[in-house]
Amino acid sequence: MDLTQFWSEQTAMLDKAAALVDHGEIPLTTGLLFTIGVRHTPLVAFLLAIPMLISKDPVWISGFQAGLDVVAIGFVFLIGRSFGGLRCGFAAALLYAVSPAAVNYSRLIWAPDYLPFLGAVAMWGTVSFVRGGDHRRLAIAVFVACLGTELHPSAAVLLLVPAVAAARRRQDLRWRPFAIALAAFSLLTAPYVVLQMTTAWSDIPAFQAYLARPNVFSWQGPYIALAVVGGDFQRQITSQFRAPDPTLATEPLMWVMAGLVLIGSEVALRRNGGWVVVGSLVLPVLATVRFSATLYPHYLLPILPPMACLAAIGLTRIRPRALSLIVVAAVAAVAAVRFQQIVSFDNAVAELELGPQYSVPLRYTAEAARLGLQLDGPPRLFVGTDGANGGYFLI
Repeated sequence: MDLTQFWSEQTAMLDKAAALVDHGEIPLTTGLLFTIGVRHTPLVAFLLAIPMLISKDPVWISGFQAGLDVVAIGFVFLIGRSFGGLRCGFAAALLYAVSPAAVNYSRLIWAPDYLPFLGAVAMWGTVSFVRGGDHRRLAIAVFVACLGTELHPSAAVLLLVPAVAAARRRQDLRWRPFAIALAAFSLLTAPYVVLQMTTAWSDIPAFQAYLARPNVFSWQGPYIALAVVGGDFQRQITSQFRAPDPTLATEPLMWVMAGLVLIGSEVALRRNGGWVVVGSLVLPVLATVRFSATLYPHYLLPILPPMACLAAIGLTRIRPRALSLIVVAAVAAVAAVRFQQIVSFDNAVAELELGPQYSVPLRYTAEAARLGLQLDGPPRLFVGTDGANGGYFLI
């Protein structure tokens, strides 16, 4: 857990959360900018303040965030069970739990890494509404989808799924749950609105400039989707900022998962509510086919829950059933073997072989801070170098 990435953005977010817990200072923003030039809303600071009520240790906070992602496994199980029974539910939960992308990104203290959890809840709520007409769960789905949009604008596409569900079964809607969801969302968003009102809506020009950029067709989005779905643990770390890498085609896990997802999609589309799961996977990928900014893997993290569900549904089509058990066990075994490479990963991190895209891990930044506080001298000590990584501790 303490080998997770840690850089200046984590420091900024934790600083806002600590000020909220210690002094009751309500943040108007995290102090960070999205790549499109718009400031972050303070939502992630509110979320990080929850574990800070117990401890401000970043390792504990990283563990809390990973633990929250574990809760997503339960929602993935419920979705899988609704389409294929207990066997499908357990398969979906297992496939999500051993996903290298889910394991890697769930530990990172970063706003977009809440998206798989929120996406799983939104998908569960929408599926429940479509299959059973429970409008309260659809209100939950809309609420968490809106929260996801605040954490990263790329998640806005997920709002289309509950919107279509609401339009198709509008006779089952009731206003009260949605009013409560709107009030809660407005309360969490109010500080950011205050910031905009007091700065003459300064983020709007940056957002308009982004919308005015020409969109360019690229295969990078589908490639990243395949890498997120089927790439191994090491690839999740080292390929964050690379162009499409043809060596992904040599990953057997990628071919197995892609095949299961395709089979599962065909099956899901013939079942009540299956389009929700397929849409939750397809829409984020389609949104990246024509894009006007640099794409990163965390833009596609919301596809992890539907990926696990569709792959599990695909397993239900394999006959005999014993073969499907062998397939899912093999996927888990391959992931487990890859995770056994953690020793070499530990050494690679310690020697900074992963390069600047990973940055100095939390373990070493925390140790540098601890040693710095033990020194006699000025009340503040900064150790670093000039350049893009100048704010990092170096040992």
